Amino acid sequence: MNRLTIFFKRHANTILTIVSSFGVVSTATLSGMATYEAIKAINKKEAKTKKEKFKVAAPIYIPTILSGVSTIACIISTNVLNRLQQASMASAYALLSNSYREYRNKLKEIHGEEADLEVISNIASEKFPEKEIPEGLELFYDQFSKRYFTMSMEDMVLAVYNFNRLFAFKGVASINEFYDFLQIPHIDCGDAIGWSSWEMSESGLIPWIDVHTFQAVTCEGKTYFIVDFDWDPIEGYEDY
Repeated sequence: MNRLTIFFKRHANTILTIVSSFGVVSTATLSGMATYEAIKAINKKEAKTKKEKFKVAAPIYIPTILSGVSTIACIISTNVLNRLQQASMASAYALLSNSYREYRNKLKEIHGEEADLEVISNIASEKFPEKEIPEGLELFYDQFSKRYFTMSMEDMVLAVYNFNRLFAFKGVASINEFYDFLQIPHIDCGDAIGWSSWEMSESGLIPWIDVHTFQAVTCEGKTYFIVDFDWDPIEGYEDY
């Protein structure tokens, strides 16, 4: 019973989606059949007025109505579950992000900025891509999403500038919007975390996100740049 309960909790969205799909097909099929049966019944009983036709046809459409209501309920339930899961993921991210931020700040406080950069570069080196970097492009490592990407340094500077223009205009910006300017894929929950100019202003900061690029070198002598934010994105930035 416990395993069955766990299974349904894990796959509730999938199950409801499948049931909703069958419900749509079932409702359409039942509707067509009910219409045919209703026309036959009306003709057989020679119902003339709208009231008489309704009395004859209404019972025939009951299965169709039940199927439609059930399908709507499944769709609504799927949407509710999605929202709850997104909220849970966002809360989990906020908890991990705060812990990570506290750890990094304490590391810098005790051992200095160089120690923090050394830790990040060691982690990045373990995931260093083997493919050759095209001529004219630089290799960057985004320490926030833990992935590499390539672009020219000029395009990198322009992407940061254009992102900050968007941030200054809107007052808020998600980290996925930043990745749009870098032309790299979005991350999960990337639309739920970002920056708020009001939060930065309350902390005495200018609403401008400095994106630092630190040059690093692997043991094999290959160079790349670590991308780091001076102000980490937060969960619930739009409601700040």
